[in-house]
Amino acid sequence: MSNTPKSNEPKAADPADPNQGSPASINEPPGSNVHAAPPASPPTTPAPEPEVQPLPSVDELHAMKRAELDNLAEERGVDISHASNKDEVIELLRKDARKRK
Repeated sequence: MSNTPKSNEPKAADPADPNQGSPASINEPPGSNVHAAPPASPPTTPAPEPEVQPLPSVDELHAMKRAELDNLAEERGVDISHASNKDEVIELLRKDARKRK
């Protein structure tokens, strides 16, 4: 048997051959980009921040358990990962409330 392909067998595509194109690009003019990305959608306006309830009074905050303060901080998006006690959590909550005004 011969290793040469018969004339009626399709030749394997050579990805390094620039003369071989995909069927979609055969009828396209040179330099056209058939696979161009669709146009970008118009920019959207950012969603307004959700309404945040006023912070409880300092006395109410001190009356809360640490877990309650942690939940309140999470609801308000306050990072308390470095707070080691209730007073530090309360201070971070109050600082965030002042920043929102």
